[in-house]
Amino acid sequence: MEFLKKKVAAAKLRKQIKSICSDADRLVQMHGDLLPNGTVASVVLLQKKIKRQAKKLGLLKVALSEEQLDEIKADVETLSKLVNELTPPSLKHPMYAVLDTLLVAFGVAMAFRAYFFQPFKIPTGSMQPTLCGVHSEMISPEEATVLDKTPVLKQLQWLITGARYVDVVAAETCRGHIYTDQRHPGYVIFSLGEQTFKIPQDSLERGEIKGIENFHHMADNPNDSVKSLASGIVKKGTRLWSGYIHSGDQVFANRIAWNFFPPKRDDTMIFTTSIPELVLCAPTTRSNTFPLPFVVKDEAIQPSLMPGQHYIKRLVGLPTETISIADGRIVANGEPVVGLPGMEKITKGENGYRPYRVVSESNPSYPGEGYLVKPGDSVTLGDEYMALGDNTSNSYDSRFWGPVPRRAMVGPAGIVWWPFTSRWGIVK
Repeated sequence: MEFLKKKVAAAKLRKQIKSICSDADRLVQMHGDLLPNGTVASVVLLQKKIKRQAKKLGLLKVALSEEQLDEIKADVETLSKLVNELTPPSLKHPMYAVLDTLLVAFGVAMAFRAYFFQPFKIPTGSMQPTLCGVHSEMISPEEATVLDKTPVLKQLQWLITGARYVDVVAAETCRGHIYTDQRHPGYVIFSLGEQTFKIPQDSLERGEIKGIENFHHMADNPNDSVKSLASGIVKKGTRLWSGYIHSGDQVFANRIAWNFFPPKRDDTMIFTTSIPELVLCAPTTRSNTFPLPFVVKDEAIQPSLMPGQHYIKRLVGLPTETISIADGRIVANGEPVVGLPGMEKITKGENGYRPYRVVSESNPSYPGEGYLVKPGDSVTLGDEYMALGDNTSNSYDSRFWGPVPRRAMVGPAGIVWWPFTSRWGIVK
């Protein structure tokens, strides 16, 4: 019985030793350079002595004598007092350990995101059906189930499938305003008095929105990210739209791959529309709030693109190639591209895909300039890549605004990690 009591006391002492040694490590690592001369050595030497003694406490068949336990306890008490005296007040707060752990975890997560796998959301339908962006599925309120309308079940359904039911009904007679905002790609926004709804843009393109027949179009500032579509009076109780809003696929970009292997044709590529740079400039006036002569320059890689965005497309053209489209197929340096699984399913137009087209074939009324607008157009690349959406009938891609510089490339799409649909898993 006496032996068992000693083992219990030894176990408690081991736990105490582990805690105080952890505090001593944190003190030395974070404030060792600020401590008085000699104190770091005292802490380290005493800590090593206690750790050697702690090993004896781990033996299963040997119980230490009372004198030995008292000696270890005395050393632990000495180290505890020394660490307590030298520890700054800010480190003694009970929440410090929690905050310290959270900061380390956050730093690891950010490093993982920056250098290994970065998450992205597919905002539009330009890559359908390979990857789905935000899209809608219209149903009547009568078709909606209890699962769609019950708050808790509704959230559970969204958590698994990424789909949620929305019923857009005007709560009062008011002026309605429909607009798009580049900060919310893939959506049209309905402002109905004090109500605001975000609905996938494809519902408007299919003509599913009701109650806006008398709306009139509005002029916009061409440099504004918000583009007004229409405005008019909406009567109380008017149901503009009801149905499912499907969240865009969430993918991880593999930021490692292109550090070892160059981008390949047929990759599902993720790239940024701008690259912020710190630029030295000559200040025109003195400023006390920002005295350094630096500015952050964040210009788009192409004039018609909005900076600060990420796009996902399929890589169809490599540096120095001359790219064109003919007979639904990509042509590189005069030779049709064949044999690549991703591009081949688009060319064949099977399973929901449509063959590649120049802009005027899918948008006959397109008035603007571009790179592959008319049949016979071609573009010669420098140190750049050509990026086209798999849904080329409805994709704002390199045919309109041009190629992607190498420095804007982020990485290939690796996996779809959410929602849990048939597209979940490795991106094909």
